[in-house]
Order: sequence, then C-alpha cells, then structure tokens
Amino acid sequence: MRILGVDPAWTWEKPSGIALIEQEGNDWKLEDIAPSFDLFYSDKNIQERFQGKIVGGRFDLKKTLEKSGPVDCIVVDMPISAKPFFGRRKADNAITEEFGKAWCATHTPTAAISKFGVEFVLKAKECGYILNTNLIETYPHPAILSLIPELDKRLPYKVGKRKRYWPEATPEERRDNLYENLQRLRNALSSHIRLPEEYNLQKDASFTQLKRFEDTLDALVCAWVGIKFKNGLFRKFGDEFSYIMIPE
Repeated sequence: MRILGVDPAWTWEKPSGIALIEQEGNDWKLEDIAPSFDLFYSDKNIQERFQGKIVGGRFDLKKTLEKSGPVDCIVVDMPISAKPFFGRRKADNAITEEFGKAWCATHTPTAAISKFGVEFVLKAKECGYILNTNLIETYPHPAILSLIPELDKRLPYKVGKRKRYWPEATPEERRDNLYENLQRLRNALSSHIRLPEEYNLQKDASFTQLKRFEDTLDALVCAWVGIKFKNGLFRKFGDEFSYIMIPE
C-alpha cells in the first residue's frame, strides 16, 4: 500500500510540501519527500531539496501521480469539497468547535482556495480517486494532538508565527524553539514511519530551511493520517460533501 500526503500552499507563488510513504509488511517507510512540487518532480536527493532557493509550483495531480506511480490513498491539508462552497463549511465549524480550545481552529477558506478545492476533487475523480474513499482531507494541527498525546494544545512549530509564539524571545531563541518542536514532530512520526537519516535538520538550520522542513512535515502528517484512515482509526467532521478526517 502507498499513501500520498500533500500540503498545498494557499497561494500559488509559495511552495507546498509532498510526501510519499509505502507499506512493507506491517511497517511503513518514507519513499519520497520534497518541500515543493517542482522539487518532487526533480531528480534531486533529499538533502539537495533543502538547499538553495525554493520556488512554488501549482499542484498538478496527474503529473504528481506520473512521478510517484499509483497510490492507494491521497490525503490533503486543504479545503476540498464535492460541491461548490463559499466561506466556512460545516467541517470547518465542527473542527473549530471541537479543537478550538486547544488552539486548533480552522482558517476560513478564501474564494480562490474554495474554487481550487472543488476543481481538485473533480480532477482527482478523473484519476480514479473518490472523495472520502481514497481521497481525504485532514487538518494537521488537531491530528498532531493524536500523534503526540501528551500535548494539550497546538504544537508551536510554524516558522511564520514565531514572533507570535515567543514575542519576548531573541531570534536565536526562536530558532532554537522551532528546531526543538520540529524535531519533536519528526521523532513522533518516525515511530510510525521509517525515515532516512538524511531527512533531518541541522541544529544551526536557517529559518528558510526550517520552513522547508515544516512544509514536508505537514505533508508527512497527512500521509500518517492516511494510515489511520485505512485502518479505520479516525473521526470525521462535517458532511458527505466535505469531511475533515482526524485520527482517533
């Protein structure tokens, strides 16, 4: 079995993470990962994909599947729906009601993302992927609460929110805090998915490198949610048009 996790950026000029995992017997391993779709399409190795300038690249599911080969489940961190929607969906409100107290409320989808979310479902169907069957949506923040049960609220690992997390800290302290939390998330995932040594952070990683790692971890969380979904260990929030799946 193979699962594709995708963390699409909400604006096309920014890079998006993608992760491919594969089952070997009772275990799972990381097969491929990249901090942008363009790099996923490339032949660069994992370490090379975290160096130099990173650009965006509009997601193309058909092209991605040509590179990855067939997968059994696609999991995305993006609002998707079987029918047009505008603004917040039942799924968004249900997640916010359940997990808002843990700082895991959802964002309100923009008009552009809403349109893309519906188009994505239609294009996925052309490739043989049906919403809520082998194509699902998740939201990493509450999913991570299941991955790391000792957490009582959202893990502060988003690079762009570092000043909000630690307003009184120095830049060096913020970087160290992000490094520790990103490593904590990586290590939690590594207990479920075998990760290669080269997929790791250096202690002195720049904020740019931390951001690239963050995007790939979000995609990897999506892939892990796919494992739980395939094993029936999940809760669903919303309605049949747009469920958000969260692991139990």
